[in-house]
Amino acid sequence: MTEQVQTNGAEPVDCEQTQKVFDLGSVHCCFEKACLETGEVHLANYCNAWRELNKFLNTLGTLFTFVTHDVAEKVDILETYLKSDPENYQTINSMLKFEVDNKITKTKKPSASRTLLRLHRALVYILTLFENLSAAKADAKVSSISREAYDATLSKHHTWIVRKACNLAMYSLPLRSVLLHRIDSEEGAEARIVTHLTNISSSARRVYDITEALYTQFKLHDLP
Repeated sequence: MTEQVQTNGAEPVDCEQTQKVFDLGSVHCCFEKACLETGEVHLANYCNAWRELNKFLNTLGTLFTFVTHDVAEKVDILETYLKSDPENYQTINSMLKFEVDNKITKTKKPSASRTLLRLHRALVYILTLFENLSAAKADAKVSSISREAYDATLSKHHTWIVRKACNLAMYSLPLRSVLLHRIDSEEGAEARIVTHLTNISSSARRVYDITEALYTQFKLHDLP
């Protein structure tokens, strides 16, 4: 996961994927590097960003284990496609075009396009959660913040059973101050975290918007 990649003008990136502690700076770094000057999204750096985001999901408690396993599985699938065909899977742009042109999206095997769509839907939930966390008061309940973000984004793609499981997991979330302390317990951490969350929201939103436009262009929003 720490292999440096350079394609289509992207600089080699090492977002410190071996870290065990969640690092907001690494998330921002990976999303920044994922946005190429060509207007494309670099797939390897997109995957690296999700690896780091998954560490954040791990800080939310054991009830989120099913989510972290699902994210890890989907990132593994994307990286397998990238490793097997680095030319066509260098960017999300080239990946979607290649799979549509070759009708890979119509096969029973989980395509990269279908796999990434699930992460794409989850990303807007994470973005909304981070934006709301930045603006919330110290004693705000993360369970309420998360549920509001989930209801506005990801829930519409889930079955009733999955929604119930997600709501149960969110019920166990701590106060905002406790969560921020888990992320960074040093003095003055809150201001740093809010700055990081704002930076991530900006860089990841660009990635999300490009990806959203591509799924609209290729008519792939309804992949089963």
